[in-house]
Amino acid sequence: MSQRARNDDSERLIKNSERFLLILTHPSFLDCLAVDTYVGSIYNFVSGANGTRAIPFFRHLCETIVAVRLDGNSSATPPKRLESTLIAMSLTLRELLKRELRARFNDDLKNLLNALSTSTEAFAPETPTVCSTHVVNHVRCMRDMVARANGLLTNTLTDDEAAPAPSSSYPRNMVVPSDRHDNDKLDITDIVIFPTRDEIMSEAQEFLPFTDPDQPHFLEDPAQRHVDTHLRL
Repeated sequence: MSQRARNDDSERLIKNSERFLLILTHPSFLDCLAVDTYVGSIYNFVSGANGTRAIPFFRHLCETIVAVRLDGNSSATPPKRLESTLIAMSLTLRELLKRELRARFNDDLKNLLNALSTSTEAFAPETPTVCSTHVVNHVRCMRDMVARANGLLTNTLTDDEAAPAPSSSYPRNMVVPSDRHDNDKLDITDIVIFPTRDEIMSEAQEFLPFTDPDQPHFLEDPAQRHVDTHLRL
């Protein structure tokens, strides 16, 4: 991952990278449960701490591919190899972000995604091609991953909105915290750990959430639900 193209050595870098990335993204490599743990270890090594090994390399490789493509006939690298490497690189990065969640917070990731998106113009200046379509789709998915990781796609409830009760196939009255007494709060950060007098005297049914993730709950995010459930219990 520390290899860089120097002088007229870009052809060797692209050739070696294509072979390496095609192995990393081979269906029998990614979709085999028997070796998934080992595959995860490989992606962890490729990524480095928070993507610090993979992202600079991919950025350099992307710039090299675009430079060779724009160089035209003076390059000995076949156009199909350039397209194959670019597609494999975008797929590898997408798989890496799925497996290495901290890499989504890398400061240089946004620039890499922009470079990948821009690189398609060198291969499809007028009409979309197979290569540009694959890369654009991968970049779109990766941007969604980053947005979700940064909380940009989470739906926050305002004070005027009531928490929707999830539908259930079983007839059950679902209890939702709703200020039935002074310690009955929807947000667990507002709850007092020790029961208040109003809470003890209240005849309202106590809210005890299910630990079973298949049961309905007013929180949809699994992590938030886990913390909320165990604090209340």
